[in-house]
Amino acid sequence: MVNIRFRIVASLVLSFVLVVFLSSTLPEEILNLTAKSPQPTARIAVTPTSTPVPTSRPANTPIPVPIFTPKPIPTGTPTPLPLPPNHQYSSISVIRANTETMQNRVDLDMDIRGYRLVDQSKQLVSYSGDSDPKAPQFSSLFSPPRDAAIIATYENYNENGALNQSPAVTLIDLQTTPGENIVVPNSGYDIGSGFQVMVLYAADNKVTLKYTREDDVISGYAIYIENLNINPNLVRLYDQLNNQGRTSLPALKGGELLGTAAGNWIRVAIRDTGSLMDPRSKKDWWRN
Repeated sequence: MVNIRFRIVASLVLSFVLVVFLSSTLPEEILNLTAKSPQPTARIAVTPTSTPVPTSRPANTPIPVPIFTPKPIPTGTPTPLPLPPNHQYSSISVIRANTETMQNRVDLDMDIRGYRLVDQSKQLVSYSGDSDPKAPQFSSLFSPPRDAAIIATYENYNENGALNQSPAVTLIDLQTTPGENIVVPNSGYDIGSGFQVMVLYAADNKVTLKYTREDDVISGYAIYIENLNINPNLVRLYDQLNNQGRTSLPALKGGELLGTAAGNWIRVAIRDTGSLMDPRSKKDWWRN
C-alpha cells in the first residue's frame, strides 16, 4: 500500500517539474498559438467587367433632381410656315384706274388709318333688314369652307382720327391653323372671264380684294385680309401692274389661292359701297 501511494505522489511531482521545465524553454510563439485569432484566408482580386452599381449613397451627397424647362409662351406673330407650290395668276383691265400713292390711299390698307381692340361679343350677330344673296361668304375663306371662331374684335378709325363707332365692330380676328390655305371668298358676282375679284393691294402679309373692276372702294364690296403668307407670285404680279400705272390689276376666281395662314389667326374687314360693315353679321357674310 505504501508503495502505491509513493508512486502516485512521485508521478504528480514529476509532471509538475516537467511543466515548469517546458515553460522556461519553449518559444513564446508556440505557447501562445492557441490564444491568437485565426488569420483570414487570402482572396484573389477580380477586376469587374462593368461599373458596379452602388447599393447605398455616400453621406451628404444630394439626390439629383430632374431639370424641367418650361416651353416659352408664344408672343407676337407666329413663325410663318412654308407656302404651298407656286400658283400662277391672271390680270384684268381696270375700269377706273387710281394712280395715287399708297400713302394717300387709306382705303386700301387698314394699317394706315389704324384700329383699336374693343371688348365686344365674339359671336355672330343677327341684324334685321334685307341681305344680298350674292354677297361674299367668310366661311369660304377656308378650303374646304368652314366656320371659324372669332377670337378678337376691333373698331377702325375714320378719316378724322376718331373711332368709327357704328357699327361697334368693323374688324375681327378669325381662328386659323398655321399653314392652312386661305382663298378668295366666294360670291355670286362675276367681273369678267369668270373672275370674281380684282386685287387692289397685295403685300407679303396682307391683301385687299374688290368685287368690281373700279380701282376704289366707292362701289361694291371690298375685303381686307391680314396676317397671311401671301403667295409671292401674287405679290410680284401686283407690284408689276401697280408700277405700270394700274390700268390692269390681278384678277382671281372664287376659291383661288391667296396664301397660307401665318399663325393662329387672320384679320378680316369688309366694306359695302365705301362703308365699313360688321363682319360678324350672320345674314350677310355667314349664311353658308
